[in-house]
Amino acid sequence: MKNGLLPSMIPQQRLGAGMRRLVFFLFVIAFITTQWPSAVSAAGPVVSVTAGSSTVANGQIATVHVQTTDVADFYGYSFTLVYDPAKLELQSSADSPAAAVGTLFGSGALVVINEETSPGRIEIAATRGGGGGAGASGTGTLAAFRFKALQEGSAKVGLDEVQLANSAAASVAGVTDTELSLTITAAQPGDPGDPGDPGDPGNPGNPPGNNTGTPPSNQPGTPSSDEDGDEPQLPVVDLGQAAQSATTVDPETGQAVLTVAVDETAANKALEGMTGPGILRVTPTGSGDTLRVEVKGSLLELAAAKQAELEVVFGGTAYRIPVQALDMNAIASGLAAAGGTPPSPEQITVRLVIEPPPAAVLEAAARKADAEGLELASVPLDFRVEASAGDRTVTTKTYGSSFAERKVLLTQSVDTDHATGAYFDGTDYHHVPTVFTTGDDGKQTATMLRNGDSVYVVVEQARTFADVKSHWARSDIESMASKLIVTGQGEGRFNPGGKVTRAEFATLLVRALGFEGQALPAKGAPVFNDVNGGDWYHDTVRLAAYYGLVHGYPDGMFAPNAPINRQELAAMVDRAVELTGKIASLKQDEANKALSRLADRAALDGWAQPAVARAVKEGIVTGDTDGKFRPDSPATRAESVVMIRRFLTAVHFINAAKS
Repeated sequence: MKNGLLPSMIPQQRLGAGMRRLVFFLFVIAFITTQWPSAVSAAGPVVSVTAGSSTVANGQIATVHVQTTDVADFYGYSFTLVYDPAKLELQSSADSPAAAVGTLFGSGALVVINEETSPGRIEIAATRGGGGGAGASGTGTLAAFRFKALQEGSAKVGLDEVQLANSAAASVAGVTDTELSLTITAAQPGDPGDPGDPGDPGNPGNPPGNNTGTPPSNQPGTPSSDEDGDEPQLPVVDLGQAAQSATTVDPETGQAVLTVAVDETAANKALEGMTGPGILRVTPTGSGDTLRVEVKGSLLELAAAKQAELEVVFGGTAYRIPVQALDMNAIASGLAAAGGTPPSPEQITVRLVIEPPPAAVLEAAARKADAEGLELASVPLDFRVEASAGDRTVTTKTYGSSFAERKVLLTQSVDTDHATGAYFDGTDYHHVPTVFTTGDDGKQTATMLRNGDSVYVVVEQARTFADVKSHWARSDIESMASKLIVTGQGEGRFNPGGKVTRAEFATLLVRALGFEGQALPAKGAPVFNDVNGGDWYHDTVRLAAYYGLVHGYPDGMFAPNAPINRQELAAMVDRAVELTGKIASLKQDEANKALSRLADRAALDGWAQPAVARAVKEGIVTGDTDGKFRPDSPATRAESVVMIRRFLTAVHFINAAKS
């Protein structure tokens, strides 16, 4: 997928130069019959070549966008992209075109691509399509190209033979174009190390105090093994013989719907052999645009008692939910008619649904991706759990502190340091903890872990900042920014040496765990006297407190703007480690051994020692060049980012850094 467009939405071909011009000419001639008036901007539009960053490391991928501004009644275009083949290599394959039309034309675009007519030249032409009507207006992306940097130095990317046409088949006058100069730097070496424990520009944990709310119970799901092979494998019970499927057509959407019903009697028999946690797997046969797997509530109650997880595997897509996290009592209450008796588990049907989002959501996702410079590397899919009884249906929004698993096959290869799973809430993309694996066939799969359902997709970008070029934490900062966890402070700067406030680090941990954007729960989210509704951090601080990541002070205050020191940072990250359930607490002798690595362990406050000990043992924090932790020193933005990355790596929520 490129720039948010599904491959099936863009008819694409590769043709010779002469044929390409002929096809484009025929497109234009066909529009003459529509007789729509021309509306060309007097100054003429500008077609430019841009990139998210003008700097790329040798061996890495650069995404180049061709954009236009100030167009009116815009119906078609053609151009040749010219680049230096000695320094840039076009990344493409038969099923993943190098170029894709952006959002200016939308899903009706007709595209003709002729890659590499001669070394360093790519021809592309497109029309809006649709058989009439006014053209597009405004500013937007025409196409995107992916190049691999081959050689250090300066590499220019420019345009040739640029032509724009309006809906009356008239050539748009006054078109100007610009070129881009990419600077290819030396391949990035491994992390040179840092002066101590890192963290991230957000609010870390704080000294002991009373949390005014009760966090949800910890019931983490168990993701599949990552490429490091450190995740435990659960036994699998295949329900293939206990499921029946049928395909129908949805009369409203015209999509084929594959419905799979799990036979309760046969599934119960399969569950009898489970003596501990395991996976109930459904592998449907058949085909469809939408998949619905139906399970009786009574079967899920039994599965929860067995600590089982329910997984659906359908081609390259999988969906696994921690059954214990489904609150059947809450579901039954939601299904009860006003004043009525809640249905029993036997009367409730729970559905795991995987389907393409509506067209309006896809278009909004594509527009946002273009605006943010994101490339979509998988097909967007809506994952959700529904429950119904009679004519009433409810949707499960979250799984408390449990992490459901969604697995998708990528449509193009990605750099795992700069790609992430994301969920799209209709307006924004949010980070989702994601682990990438590569199969024997060379294709990549993303496993996304999050405690809520939504539209999920894999995104990639290469973010950088002008003031981190020579910084020891550069690779960590760029990776966490590309993964939608950290942001800069304006004007292309990150301010790596800046101090971190408690509210900032709370926000960073909430993002890192995939909680950002969640609605505040109706009950249980603590209220702090100094965190007000109009504050930018209001929701993230309260979410952090709800999940037990931060504590307030006995006087009901949170001190959101207070700077955080390094031991507070470690304490807050340790609470996040505890929430995931991935790393056991240390015994006292293990803690003592870990702390013995720090020359100034005596300076640690007693309440922080268990957290710092576990962080040291797991490699989340280290001493500086003198072997000191400096617990009372203010944490910097760079240190906090590195700590976030190490935490996510330690709990297998992201891949380890490549270098």
